[in-house]
Amino acid sequence: AAVGVNCAPPEVVAACLPTLIGSGLPFCVYANLGAPLPDGAFRSHDCSPERFASHARAWLDAGARVVGGCCGTTPEHVRALAAAVREARRR
Repeated sequence: AAVGVNCAPPEVVAACLPTLIGSGLPFCVYANLGAPLPDGAFRSHDCSPERFASHARAWLDAGARVVGGCCGTTPEHVRALAAAVREARRR
């Protein structure tokens, strides 16, 4: 079993970390970079892949076992996340 936070902007995740860590369970973080709007358009947060990976490094350093992205993340964001995970594994 694990706990996680999903579909929250990356800058909000830091406030969730104490609760995730305090659960005593492995935890995951899947942050979003936007959301669909009722008219079919998409609201997007301005967050480069490099910045998203920087957030992910902090989650990994805090103990996240799984990181990912949901709404609004792109293949470039996922590549940056993968690089951050590889870097964390080497440490």
